[in-house]
Amino acid sequence: MQNKNLIKWAGLSIVFVTIIWWLWPSESDDLNAQLDSASGGQSLVSAIQPINNADALTGSEKLPEKLTQALVYTPNARDLNDFTSANEAIQSGSYEAAITLLKGIIERQPGLLEPYINLASAQAASGNLDDARKTLMQGLSANENYGALFSNLQDVHAALAADAYQLALAENAGAQVSPPKKSLRLPLVTALNASVSSNDDVALQKARSQIKNLEAALADKQKEFAAEQALLAQARTELASNQTSLTSTQEQLKVAESAASLSNEASSTASSKIIALETRLTAAQQEIAQMSSNHQAEIASLNQQLQQQKLALSEQQLLAKQAQERQAQELAAKQVAAATVQPEAALQTAPKPVASDTARDVSTNGIAHVRSWAKAWSAQNVSDYIAHYLDDYSPSGSGLSNADWRAQRQVRLTNKDFIEVTLTDFETERKGDQLQVRFVQRYRSNTMDDTIRKQISLVAPNGDWNSPRIVAEQVVR
Repeated sequence: MQNKNLIKWAGLSIVFVTIIWWLWPSESDDLNAQLDSASGGQSLVSAIQPINNADALTGSEKLPEKLTQALVYTPNARDLNDFTSANEAIQSGSYEAAITLLKGIIERQPGLLEPYINLASAQAASGNLDDARKTLMQGLSANENYGALFSNLQDVHAALAADAYQLALAENAGAQVSPPKKSLRLPLVTALNASVSSNDDVALQKARSQIKNLEAALADKQKEFAAEQALLAQARTELASNQTSLTSTQEQLKVAESAASLSNEASSTASSKIIALETRLTAAQQEIAQMSSNHQAEIASLNQQLQQQKLALSEQQLLAKQAQERQAQELAAKQVAAATVQPEAALQTAPKPVASDTARDVSTNGIAHVRSWAKAWSAQNVSDYIAHYLDDYSPSGSGLSNADWRAQRQVRLTNKDFIEVTLTDFETERKGDQLQVRFVQRYRSNTMDDTIRKQISLVAPNGDWNSPRIVAEQVVR
C-alpha cells in the first residue's frame, strides 16, 4: 500500500512540477508578461526566422541575449549536414543515430534552439520521455522564451504524468507491472534557422488551457490522495488498535499459560496424593481381606468345635438315656426276681438285660459307622467312603448302577477344593433287620454350604453289627 501511494505521489509531483515550471515567473515577471515583452505586444516572430540586426531591437522589443545569439547564428556546413542527417534518421526510426548527431550539435552550439527540439523528439519517439524532458529543460535554460520548447515540454510532462497514473492504477489493482516505456511524437524542425509554421501565440494559449486542465486534474488527484491518506491513517489507527489487542491477548495468554502450568503442577501433586491414597487403600483392603480370611477360619474352627461339642453332648445324652433304660430294666428284673420264689421265673427274667445290652451296642455301633462315613467324606477319601456301603449298593430311584454310582461319587468327592461334613442330633430306631439313624447334616465346600436332616439305613452283613453297612439314605423333613 505504501509503494502504491509513493507511485501516485510521484506522478502527481511530476504534474505539479510541470505546472510550477509553466507558471513560475522569469526575471521578476510572469510567463505571459515575459512573452508579451519579448513580442512587443504583437505575435511572436519565430526564433528560426533570421533577424539581420538584433541589436536594433530596443525596449519591449529587446530579446534575451541567448535568444539573440541563436537568432544571429549562421550555420556552418557540418552543423547543417548533421542536422539534416539527424532528421533523416528520425524519419527512418534510427533514433540513436539521430540522438548522437544532435547531441554533437548542442555541444558545439549550445545556444541553438532547433537541436534541442529535435533531440527531445528523437528521445520521446524512442520511449525515453524523461530524457526528452531533461533535454527540453536544458533548452529552456539556454533559451527561456522559446515557445516551441514550452509546448513540447508540456506534452512530455503530460505523457510522464499519464504513465505514472497508469502505473499507480495497476499497482492499486494488485498487478505486478514494470514502468511503461511510452513513445511520443513531437514536432520536428526541418532546418536550422528555417521558418516554423506553428504560431507561438497559439501554442502559448494551448499551454495555458492545458495548464488549467492539469491544475483541475491535480486538484482531483490531491483530493484522492487526501482520501487515501485518510484511509491510511484509519488503517494505521486500526493497526495500532489491533496491536494493542494483540499485546493484551499475548499477556492474557501468558497469564493462562502460567495458570495452566500451576494447574498442571497442582494436578500432578493431586495425582501423587491419589496414587498414595489408592496404595494405602489397597493395602488396607488386603489387610481386611486377610483379617476376614483369618476370622472366617477362626469362625469355621469354632463352628467345628461347637458341632463336635454338640455331637459329644448328644452322644453323652444318648449314653445317659441308654444307661437309664438299662438301670430301669435291671431294677424291674430285680423286682420280679424278688416277687417269685420259683427258680424257673428267675431263669426266665435273666436274659432281658442281655437283650438291652445288644440294642445299646447296635445303636452305638450304628452312630459310630455313620460318623466314620462322614469323616471319609470330609477327607475326600473315595475308597474309604465307598467301603461304608454294601458292595452292590446303588441309590434307590436314581436309575444308577453300582458302577455309575461309584464313578459319580469319585467325581463329586474330588472336584472340590475342600469338603467339610458335620453331623449332630442323632436318633436311632430298629426296624426289622435294619437300624435307621437320623441326624442333622451340615455340608460345606468351596462351592456349597447346606444343612439338612438326613436318615441312613444300616444292615449287619452276617448279623455282625460291629461292621454295619449303608443300604439306603434319604433326606427327611
